[in-house]
Amino acid sequence: MVQIGSQISLYKQLTNDLMNEVKVVTSLPNFTYNNSGKEISITLDDDYNDVLNINKYNSDWDPYIHNLALEQSFEFKNPSLLYGDSGLTMPGNQIGLAAHIHSRRSNFQRTVKIGVIDNAPRPVKITYFENFEAGTLRGEINLDYFLYLENYQTYNPTQATEVGMVLSGYLSSTSLIVDGDGSVFPMSEFNEVGGPLWRLEQNWADPIYDSFDISNINLQLNVKHQLFKDIKDGKNKMSQLMMMDIMVQAMSLIIQEVYSNKEYTDEDLQDALPDSILMAVNYWISTYSVDTTTATTISNSLRDYWHRVAGKGGI
Repeated sequence: MVQIGSQISLYKQLTNDLMNEVKVVTSLPNFTYNNSGKEISITLDDDYNDVLNINKYNSDWDPYIHNLALEQSFEFKNPSLLYGDSGLTMPGNQIGLAAHIHSRRSNFQRTVKIGVIDNAPRPVKITYFENFEAGTLRGEINLDYFLYLENYQTYNPTQATEVGMVLSGYLSSTSLIVDGDGSVFPMSEFNEVGGPLWRLEQNWADPIYDSFDISNINLQLNVKHQLFKDIKDGKNKMSQLMMMDIMVQAMSLIIQEVYSNKEYTDEDLQDALPDSILMAVNYWISTYSVDTTTATTISNSLRDYWHRVAGKGGI
């Protein structure tokens, strides 16, 4: 959704009129992922409206083992109109395009610079590339694109005077949605020469109320381990199977811990917070047909499910 001119500012910002004169053209995003070394495209249909519910478009994509690559272009047909007394900044300065990437469920936010819009008499096209690695997407991830002041040399009292100042609302926004509560682990990395390939940290007290996020559960991969690059890249079936087995073991440990002291009732599930650990575990149990009788049946039923997926070409 485009949000232009919705803020009160003491300096000039992009208005709808100026945006129309500049003729900003935003392409449809292109989404792909790597499956055993083969690049798979996710084809958008007429229902796409800046929101990608990934598994509704491609049921084979799995957030545990697949990356998601995004490519999107922005073309400014008359970029020189952004400069001068009637524009956003004076000639000699520079305007940049950036993206604010944020997710409450994935517990992160960052802003990335994409490119500079030159004061040119010809169209300027900037293409943005982003690769979300396997295990990093959870819930909803939002990408909001905007203009900012990249370089400042020439003064005008009605325009922005400091590098980094925002010069527009959102030119375009894209939302990525991963299906299912607890569908992906909170993951991070650590550095330990001679250490294990992975480890699981559990810091929660009550699974009914504690959220399934990196502050309570954290699957850590060892950057210094000789197999780290293989499982991180996931370029062949063996490395994908290794990552799948790590996930099975981690999920088994969490389910065992949650159910070690208590059997949860329907009333407990009604009381549980939507993003709680209990809701994530309940999602796994129902989706992956987990037998919670013993630690062995938990592990075996998870492994049986995921290897059946692999056998059907899901990996």
